[in-house]
Amino acid sequence: VLEDVWIDGRVPVVRWSFQNIAPDTPAKKVQAECFPGGAQIRSLEIQDVERLSKELGMEVLQNFENEEKLLNYGGVIVERNGLLLSACCAFAAIGAEVEVAVSTCPGHRRQGHAYAAAQAYLADCNERGLHPSWDASSMASRQLAMRLGFIAPVEYIAQYRAVSPTEIDKIF
Repeated sequence: VLEDVWIDGRVPVVRWSFQNIAPDTPAKKVQAECFPGGAQIRSLEIQDVERLSKELGMEVLQNFENEEKLLNYGGVIVERNGLLLSACCAFAAIGAEVEVAVSTCPGHRRQGHAYAAAQAYLADCNERGLHPSWDASSMASRQLAMRLGFIAPVEYIAQYRAVSPTEIDKIF
């Protein structure tokens, strides 16, 4: 990894930007019975916003003035017995344009929670007249976006400043 650090300390990272959803992709709500083990899906509420950061590491408030502004763009969470498993909401928004953020608790990945949360959020965006976009920072995120119906990814190189080996490890 260290050989990929540029001389000025920047680290190049491949990302993919999706701006479109295939026109024939159905927008459908996910029902709670789709989840094994009693997990439930519900709308994101104001008391959940702090949990996104604490339990999932989602720093979604950085692009909004406050929780209410974030909630204007909706959001969903998946939880089981009070445990937050996954969430999907806006990472950033300008007017009706919304960049989607999704995260899943590490111990519950690869169980369909992120897909269900994102699918439900995209259906909510459709009902609200919002236009979602997706920016993938990993192959797993890229594959999830494509499974959800996003098309035509544009690959680009993002640059992160790394000041210590510990920070470099956080990026990768």
